[in-house]
Amino acid sequence: MEKAIEIKYNEEIEELILKINLLAYRISAKTKHDVFARYYSHVNYLEIEVYINSWEIDKKANYKKSINLNKETTKEELQEIIEYLEKLED
Repeated sequence: MEKAIEIKYNEEIEELILKINLLAYRISAKTKHDVFARYYSHVNYLEIEVYINSWEIDKKANYKKSINLNKETTKEELQEIIEYLEKLED
């Protein structure tokens, strides 16, 4: 069975995604904030949600970003997320 879309492997993108996941884990484990990082392989999207002072039912995310990882601006968008998350880690 073929995938719905073609996923082009890029080592730089992989490193940025790994950093985002590491930051999500650290922030959720060391602060009161909750960070959700989800990868949807069938559409090659990464979704990030941040809940300041913890997630709760029906609470809207304070920050939410979905990125198509096949776009030309992917690296810049991932770097923006990293910069946002690094501020929360402090």
